[in-house]
This record gives sequence, C-alpha cells and structure tokens, in this order.
Amino acid sequence: MADDRKRWWWWPSTKGDAQEPAGPATLDEGPEPGPHKRERLAEPESTFESAPRRKPRFYPSVTESAGQPVQTGPRLAPAATWAYQLQEIKPDEIHTCAADVVVIDCAPNGDPTRPFTKEEVRHMQTRPDGGRRILISYMSIGEADQCRFYWNRAWLDSHGRKTARAPRWLHEPNSGGWTGAWKVRFWEKAWQEIIATGENSMLNQIVTQGFDGVYLDIIDGYSYWLDSDRGSQRRASAGEDMIAFVSLIADQARIKRQKPGFFVIPQNGEGLLADANYRAVISGIGKEDILFEMVGQADRKPHVRARRETGSEDEETVASILSDLSHGLKADPPIPVLAVEYLRDWPIDAALQAPTVAKMRNLGLVPHLAKRLLADLSPVTPPPSTPVA
Repeated sequence: MADDRKRWWWWPSTKGDAQEPAGPATLDEGPEPGPHKRERLAEPESTFESAPRRKPRFYPSVTESAGQPVQTGPRLAPAATWAYQLQEIKPDEIHTCAADVVVIDCAPNGDPTRPFTKEEVRHMQTRPDGGRRILISYMSIGEADQCRFYWNRAWLDSHGRKTARAPRWLHEPNSGGWTGAWKVRFWEKAWQEIIATGENSMLNQIVTQGFDGVYLDIIDGYSYWLDSDRGSQRRASAGEDMIAFVSLIADQARIKRQKPGFFVIPQNGEGLLADANYRAVISGIGKEDILFEMVGQADRKPHVRARRETGSEDEETVASILSDLSHGLKADPPIPVLAVEYLRDWPIDAALQAPTVAKMRNLGLVPHLAKRLLADLSPVTPPPSTPVA
C-alpha cells in the first residue's frame, strides 16, 4: 500500500524552483493525498466567471492592435460535434463515440501512474469505420491539482497548510472547484515549466501520448488576480500574462515539438478574446454554462436555472457572455465555441434539452449536453443536418 501511494504522487520527475524538494517526500510527511477519483467540492458556482458578480473585465493594451498578430494556429471545424468526459474514461467507449472532437483527461481518472498509452490514444482517435476523430487532452493551467504528478505532499503540513517547502507559485486552496485544487501564480516560471516548458512537463507528456491538442482549463483564473479583492497581491497584467502563457503552450507544441497542427483550446475566460493575438493562437474555445447557471452545490447533483438574458454591468448574463464570444465567432476564420450545458443531471431537465440545442445552434455554438461531474460519456448532440430527437 505504501509503495502504491508513493508511485501515485510521483509520475515523471519535474524540475521546479529552488523551494521544491529534490525528490519524493517520505510517506510520513504531510496529509494523505486527495482522492484517486476527483470529486467536485461544495461550491456556489461552477467557474470563476459564472459568479453572480461579474468579474473584472480584461481590456487589451492600447498597443495590441498596432502589432502584427502571430501566425494563426489550426482551427477546429465550426460545425463539428463534440463530447466531454474527465472521469471513468473507457477507450472502447471513446472509440465508438459519434463525436468529431472528444475532450478527455490524459489518464482514465487523472491518475498520474496510469496515463493512456500511445496505442490507447490511437484507438480512441479511430472510428469503428476506420475514420479519424480529433482527440484533445484536458489540462488545467490556472490551478494546481493534488492528484497530479507534480504534487509533493511535503508542501502541506498535517493540517493542510502550506509549509516552507511549498513553491512560490502555490497560492491557496480553491474552495470553488475540485477536491485538492489550488490557485496558482500562473505567470511564475517554475509553474510554467511544470505545465509546458520543462522536459517532463504535462504538455510534453500529452504530445508524446499522441493527443491532437489540449483543452486548457481555469483560463478565467486571470480574473481572480485582476480583482481588487486581492489587495496588494492584485496583478494588473494578469490578462496579458494568461495570453502569454497560452501562446507559450502553443509554441512549445507547434514549434519546439514540431506539431504545427496541434490544437489549443482554452475553456472559459472568453474576455481574453478581445485580444487579436490571443484569437490568432487558439483553435477554438470551450464555454460552460452560457444559457443556464448552477443552483446548489456542485458535489450534490446541482440543479440549473436559466441565466438572465440581460442585466446590469456587474452581472454575468447571457448577453455579456455572448458579447465576449462574438470576438471569436466573428473572426476570420471563425473560432468555434464548444459549448456545454449541464442538463443531464435531472430528469426534469429533459424537456429543456431539444430547445436548448436549437438555441445554441442558432447562436452559432457547437452544443454538448452533459452531467456536471463529467464522469460518463453523455450522448453526442447530432450535427445540424440531423433532426434533434
């Protein structure tokens, strides 16, 4: 048991800053690790930017439009169908899935001791008829996860508080997300080495596995650092920092790893689409909870309610979200929006599904309906040419 736990904490070794230990911590240091299977925490909202109070707005710098945008990265087909699953992933189910694009974790349950093999990735990329689908790996870049390979339990004491051995980029627990999730100073070099630039980075692992791209979560974490609530820790450049980080990830995969067709798809943080360079780099954007918002606690099978169509400047509304997304939808070529609404948790929501899909299509979105825990493969929303049942 002890040996299994040690392997679970350390997958490939990754260099960090000077505050990180040189090797795995002994098993008597720090609290027990987080659950092998990730679970939602009790949280009032599902993402940073879906809070009732509208988060700080990002405005491109005045010099942004004067510069020449970077070379446009590969774009997803706007009419593609897609599916989204992060837990209990079974390669045979993905293989037979009808979606053109599938977003999954790089391991069945995010377990660093058991990443998918190259053969499993190829199997999931191949349709039963021999055709090809796009397989994208989930990768959180705006927060740290105690379930991941880079985590060192010596960073926390027995009460879950940071120790002197914790790296500078580790900030504080994220009480509004998954168990074991921590907010990070994502602009720190040591964190970016873990995620993208280090020899044993998560990105390098994903590229080596053979995935077609990455689906970047907690992009909207930039707004946390822009908020005046941070006081002296507020970072005015947080929006530009996140754009630079996403661009760095794209360069690492497309240039350094020589994968020019590698897809880079951020989730949420749609306010950054106002920046032309950001639009040039990304291949699409994922967006949760456009038409509906969560009611209740995410770890207790939450209900949803219709999001307000319009409201005050301080509210997150359908109109404010679509206004941000329009920067991408009107781009040339357009930036597809992989939109997910969580309408499969309760039977009472079944009646909302068909009209919601129709509305999402009319708004130019690529729809998917799922359960919020993303622990199974929900039925694929048929393409526009197929009547909705």
